Amino acid sequence: MKIFALTPVKNEEWILPTYISSMRKIADEIIILDDNSTDNTALILKNAGVIVIQGDTSAKVNMSKKRLALLKEGRKRGGTHFIWLDADESFDANFLKNGRKIISKLKPGRKITLPWITLWKTIDEERVDGVWKENFKDVIVHDITEYSFENRDLSEGRTQGPNTDVLHLSKDVGQILHFQFLNFDDASLKQAWYRCLELSQSKKSPQRINNMYSVSLDTGNVQTKKTLPTWFEGIALPSNESNKRKWYTDEILKMFNIHGISFFEPLDIWRIQELKDEFKKQMRRDPVAKTFPKWLIKLNTIKNKIKQCLKK
Repeated sequence: MKIFALTPVKNEEWILPTYISSMRKIADEIIILDDNSTDNTALILKNAGVIVIQGDTSAKVNMSKKRLALLKEGRKRGGTHFIWLDADESFDANFLKNGRKIISKLKPGRKITLPWITLWKTIDEERVDGVWKENFKDVIVHDITEYSFENRDLSEGRTQGPNTDVLHLSKDVGQILHFQFLNFDDASLKQAWYRCLELSQSKKSPQRINNMYSVSLDTGNVQTKKTLPTWFEGIALPSNESNKRKWYTDEILKMFNIHGISFFEPLDIWRIQELKDEFKKQMRRDPVAKTFPKWLIKLNTIKNKIKQCLKK
């Protein structure tokens, strides 16, 4: 058994020490695809001595292509089991202690899913409403050569191959800690960047995109509960100060210049003041986003739940 942690990164200096230190507790090797980062990511990776491959220089974002490049490198180096956490994620302390033993029992082709815990603005709170209530991610797989990734620019699968043979672990066995929303302002800008990418690179309607990403909004319906300090034992925690705000803003402004700012008006991104100010500067009026009515969103949620139940 040879466990490899595979992760694509872009300007993640704020969280990389957390990711690398935690992965070293469970993985034999760490392979990072550095997607032309402009911050101190490259220096951190060099000093950490992890394996680094470079992303392509295309302006178009294709996440499955990045994951395929990582998978190819992992297989070339003899990896048998692959961990697909993002850079802003870590296993909790319990899984870091016992994970290798659990992974070693996977038969070829089998995957592991764990509860995905979204820390909300602080490590002391986790979000527990809506999709955050019981969310599981497939992040570990005992590889077989038949497995690959579908060619999808965005919203790609976490692990290669179908999710037909899966071991679902309970929260007391282990969980994934998601740090993205520790700095909520930066996270909101990242979500706006994703919305703009979706509109410019996919065939989804603005209303559908707004609905997809609405779960990340800080509305009056947000529910949280206290986390347990034991989850974080031995983990090098990040600060809640990310450094990506300027990069996300610059990338969004580039898309505005390419497509015209009015192209993005239907998106629900104008809660972010600098984006709203840019729209008003160019268009001389306030932007108007297009969203589905709440009753239709609720109806669609019920429909999706029924579909999931019928599949079981």
